[in-house]
Amino acid sequence: MGKQLLAVIGGLLIFWFMFSILSNKKLKPTGITIDLETITLENDIFYIYYLQEGVKKWSDENSVHQRIQGSEAFQNLQFELPIDKTINRIRVDIGANKNQKPIVLKSITISSETGSIAISNDLLNSFDLNAYATLKDNLFSPKIVNGRYDPFLISKPVISEAIENLRKPKQQFNSTLIYFISILFSLSFYVFLINKKIEFQLNHVYIFLFVLIIVSPFLFQIFSNQNEKVSLEKRELSKMPEFTSVEKFPQEFENYFNDNFGLRNEMIDLFGRIKVNVFKSSPKPERVQFGTNKFLFYNNIDDEVFGSYTNTAPISPENLNRMFTKFASRRDLLNKEDITYVVGFWPNKHTIYPEFLPASMQLQIIGKISQADQIIDYFRNKDFDFFDVRKPLVAAKDNKNLYRTLDTHWNANGAYEAYRGFCQVTHATLGLTPFNISDFQIKYNDSYEGDLTNQLGVKSIYGYKDNLPTYDLIDKTKLYKTVVREGFPKGTIITQNDHSPKKQKALIFRDSFTTALVQFISLHYKEVIYINGIYDQSIIDKVKPDVVISCRVERYMLSM
Repeated sequence: MGKQLLAVIGGLLIFWFMFSILSNKKLKPTGITIDLETITLENDIFYIYYLQEGVKKWSDENSVHQRIQGSEAFQNLQFELPIDKTINRIRVDIGANKNQKPIVLKSITISSETGSIAISNDLLNSFDLNAYATLKDNLFSPKIVNGRYDPFLISKPVISEAIENLRKPKQQFNSTLIYFISILFSLSFYVFLINKKIEFQLNHVYIFLFVLIIVSPFLFQIFSNQNEKVSLEKRELSKMPEFTSVEKFPQEFENYFNDNFGLRNEMIDLFGRIKVNVFKSSPKPERVQFGTNKFLFYNNIDDEVFGSYTNTAPISPENLNRMFTKFASRRDLLNKEDITYVVGFWPNKHTIYPEFLPASMQLQIIGKISQADQIIDYFRNKDFDFFDVRKPLVAAKDNKNLYRTLDTHWNANGAYEAYRGFCQVTHATLGLTPFNISDFQIKYNDSYEGDLTNQLGVKSIYGYKDNLPTYDLIDKTKLYKTVVREGFPKGTIITQNDHSPKKQKALIFRDSFTTALVQFISLHYKEVIYINGIYDQSIIDKVKPDVVISCRVERYMLSM
């Protein structure tokens, strides 16, 4: 009787223990992914802006973007949104190319590790369309209205509710599986104690573990709450095929099973974490690679960065001349209006730190003449100044880190040295004298993530961090202020400085690299308008600036 009571109590304890563990097992999402499947005929750039809790205005800081190469085939654009706060609204900006042809929007899918929603038909049930486009039968036709081009979709409340549901942790196992496993373990323990004749040998453990490993994916597939499959590989998973022919069905079903068996995502996630954190090896080497000195490098073979740093896409003499003619005609046109024109580029991380590139990326480099070298030499022979700040950055890199180790961009140190170099190489034209580094108070803060860790699908990497500087001007009387003004493209930053040494207005066409320079350049002009985009004569005619500057990061300099 005593042995039976002990077995019952032990079985109940085992049941409670297993039930508690499985009930508290939550699947916690790490991010929101938006997939946009489209046919876009011309090269373009798509943005997604998001309004998080407490934010009332759309801004460049709360946005993500993807470039797309024109093609007649369907392409999938993927955007990663943060999950730390509630997202009240999103805005899908469909391109910035005014010459874009009608775009096919096949679907918009919003997903996290806990589920997904796909919007393919009747997009207007979930989004409102602004006046710069029409949408009919998934054909999105952008248009120019009163000289302005800004087509976008803005989400309705139903999308915010769906995103909020995708942010919530989800119980990983359903109640049926929890009860089944808990009862199985408790009964097994009860039988083990009550039956004296059972000889528990080591080979029994091996058999039990082997069977458990074999059946666990099937049990998870049957009982798991994760009915909506979300690919950690950021691709569409194979769907259950319909039986159409004996020849095709076996292969189609095998593809479906390989993409959808239980615990697949967990195994992929574990594999990625082991590769990144233990072996410091990239699970996505075609996008991001581990360099030396704890540097990560962007290596997207489908992006302009590949041809830019490998020197495998030299510019033809015809295109060099075409590029020079474009910039020279702009300069001549602006000079007639007494507007100073300056153009140049900001160097890639690869260019300043080639010694930290992994061996696999170094082996891809052919020769020593880059696209930037070609442009600088060609323009110099044509007596056209194309500013280049590579030398001052290379000279400064031994004293401090200039680029973020976990991101594609430079840090504030790199931005400051680029600003000093910019003032130096353009002094004859602009006459800017840079502020000394002693004019700033510099503080450092640790950061464990960047756009490259995001592309790897991890929040941090063990043993890796960025020590990021911030520059604060000591003399607050010389500070500028940021103002909001309607009628400019998305991502525009406008600053005003009543204490500036120059009482001029500057208009800068820029990309994300220039954002870190705003705090320095704005100290010199009465007003600066930073346009997030390429040269636009209509904006120049509207602003009537004294100075126009065109600048982009090295890998995108051909599209200025």
